[in-house]
This record gives sequence, C-alpha cells and structure tokens, in this order.
Amino acid sequence: MAVHDEPILADITARRLSGEFDPPCSDAWIALCVRTLCLAAIGQLTEPEGDQAQLTRELAITLGGLVDQPRFTP
Repeated sequence: MAVHDEPILADITARRLSGEFDPPCSDAWIALCVRTLCLAAIGQLTEPEGDQAQLTRELAITLGGLVDQPRFTP
C-alpha cells in the first residue's frame, strides 16, 4: 500500500501523466517497489564491508528498470 501523500507516488503519477513513461503496473505498486528497494539499500549501507558507490549504482540501475523495461504481456 502506498503512503498517504507520498512524494514517490506523486512523482510517478506526474511522470506518467506527462508521458515520460508508461509502466504496465499501477503507480501505487511502483511506489511500493521503489520504497522497498530504497529501504533494503539503506540496510545494506550499515554493512561494514559494503561499497556505498557500488550500492548506489546498483540501486539506480534497478530503479531505472522498473520503468524502462518493455511492457510485459502475460
């Protein structure tokens, strides 16, 4: 479930409305995925052997994949 007045959800909705992207999933689902990925990444930052730069790159790639992938047709 999306957080009420969540900035992530508002941004996703605005980008969809502007035509910047048109992911096949609902805006609320994408916001939940983004929030969950970010929380997982924050948890990884506490690992002493963690590479913050690598984690940042991987998070950016993963988040980009949520909206850049071609539409999935089941």
